[in-house]
Amino acid sequence: MTFYSKLYCDENIQKKKKKIIRKIRRNAGQLSVYVIALSEGSDLFDIFHVGMLKQKYFPKEQLHIIGLASSYEMAVKLAARMVTDFFAVYGTWQFKEKLLVLEEAKWRSF
Repeated sequence: MTFYSKLYCDENIQKKKKKIIRKIRRNAGQLSVYVIALSEGSDLFDIFHVGMLKQKYFPKEQLHIIGLASSYEMAVKLAARMVTDFFAVYGTWQFKEKLLVLEEAKWRSF
């Protein structure tokens, strides 16, 4: 599991970002945290509650987390902001491919 170095977070998460990341790494329970990760399939993102990571068979090894949010609605807003920010910088909608290749050095394991 890796985290994007420019991790997108809403206001509530930003205040406690390091603590939340530490809890995610240690499989500690959290009530109101949603993860935005790059999708393994054809979609751009997967948005899910952090509790999904506690499941034994959840594939965590290849997970690239690019955002954390305090609610599902905020996660959707952050995902939209990510795409528009990315388009403004790179001028393309090929978000996932460019992010993994061009930004490879910016992924951290914390």
